[in-house]
Amino acid sequence: MRKLSNLKAKYLLAPLLLVIFAGISLSACVHKPDIQQGNVVTQEMLAALSVGMNQSQVKGIVGTPLIVDPFRSQRWDYVYSMSSPEQGKAQHSYVTLFFDGDSLKEIKVQKPPLKEDEIRSMEMSTRKRF
Repeated sequence: MRKLSNLKAKYLLAPLLLVIFAGISLSACVHKPDIQQGNVVTQEMLAALSVGMNQSQVKGIVGTPLIVDPFRSQRWDYVYSMSSPEQGKAQHSYVTLFFDGDSLKEIKVQKPPLKEDEIRSMEMSTRKRF
């Protein structure tokens, strides 16, 4: 009877150890996805903007703003962040547009955006990893 229980224990223990070993060895293969947040605003989009444009023209070029302050509706903030944990890279841009009524009054760039081809190459490098 003891030999039978020892034999059962061996047959149950071997698959259990195999699962534990596989889990430990695969834990190093965790995928860390790239994180994109905000509006993609490129240098080409900024070059297309000009003082005096109305709000609908601006939205047609750079899209809707990420942040519209309810207390200052004449200020539109475009924030973009792309971080790649696997590559250790982070890109940020911060653009603020100021309006006077419906007309674009000022373009303020705190952190300049990337060029369109730079953004495309970042996206392609992300896709190549899969």
